[in-house]
Amino acid sequence: VMELGGMAFGPDGTLATAARTRDGSPPYLLRYDGRWSATEIAGLEDPEIQAGCGRLDVAPDGTVWVNSCWDGVLAFDGSHWTRYDAASTGLPAEPWLAGVAPDGTVWVVMPGHGVARHDGTRWTVYATDAGVALDADLRIGSDGSVWAVDGGSVSRFDGTRWTTVEAPDLAGAYPLAVASDGALWLGSADGLLSYDGTTVTRHALPAVETERDLPPLELPLASGPTVTESALGTITWRVYESSSEWYLRAASTAHGPVALDGPDLRWLTS
Repeated sequence: VMELGGMAFGPDGTLATAARTRDGSPPYLLRYDGRWSATEIAGLEDPEIQAGCGRLDVAPDGTVWVNSCWDGVLAFDGSHWTRYDAASTGLPAEPWLAGVAPDGTVWVVMPGHGVARHDGTRWTVYATDAGVALDADLRIGSDGSVWAVDGGSVSRFDGTRWTTVEAPDLAGAYPLAVASDGALWLGSADGLLSYDGTTVTRHALPAVETERDLPPLELPLASGPTVTESALGTITWRVYESSSEWYLRAASTAHGPVALDGPDLRWLTS
């Protein structure tokens, strides 16, 4: 089973993705230009490349930038790997790749310590003294727009300095992407939002009907019911046996509860 940690297309159309198998083998950079090639990712002390913390981007010069889970950011110029971590860069915390801007500058976030920009020679840190929230989530647009969002605080980088405004209508929203016109698009409980630096526009999502065609998850009763009293009132417990080799996770939907049974999605039965 293979796990992918980020994917991007280079300027020549070549697909690049970081991948690893779950058997403990070293991670690889996979590239596809009509044929697949694989290069082992070097420079990792703890060779982890995972989908949950993975991000990958390709610079205009073809350099592939890969986010690792614990060992900073790695760059591959076609021949050599270079690792940028807190120790080698002097950054105040381990960097996590946010992406590469059209001008080739590389942006990283450092949770609790702001964001940083690499211009090919040196790193520049932007934190509260520049108006950037310490836990900002960063998005880069194809027009060069760089947005940093933390709750209702929104910052935009113009190539030289940051401009920060408070946008209460964006509180609780999370950035998704930057449009070609430079507008920031965000997700929220009320649907999609877009912000051009002045106005927040709400975009209602269309109603989508989903067929209940998922297989059920049926678990045999092991014991119960057992009744206990609590500060919340009377609670009735039932224990079910699970033969799944995966952890079960439940989620609520408009059509009823579902369970994530490892790679499978199933409806929960009564």
